[in-house]
Amino acid sequence: MSAVKTIDLGEHFGAFVEAQVEAGNFADADAVIRAGLSLLERRDAEDEARIRAAIEEGFASGEPVAFDRDEFLRRMHDLVGSKAQ
Repeated sequence: MSAVKTIDLGEHFGAFVEAQVEAGNFADADAVIRAGLSLLERRDAEDEARIRAAIEEGFASGEPVAFDRDEFLRRMHDLVGSKAQ
């Protein structure tokens, strides 16, 4: 199903689309827009896959452990202090 939409690309993107067509990279403006949307769709899918993988990694890492902020800061101060000497 084809959907006809009217969009305002603005001066910058309008010129870019026109240049792509004039350079012979695409048959027409529609092809340029479809290529751009395909890239955006792919990037979104990759981002979602990375997020889902990170969530699964978190679940697979086991039960959460208590975090002692003061102990962490002490260890970091000790670590930085030992490297400064």
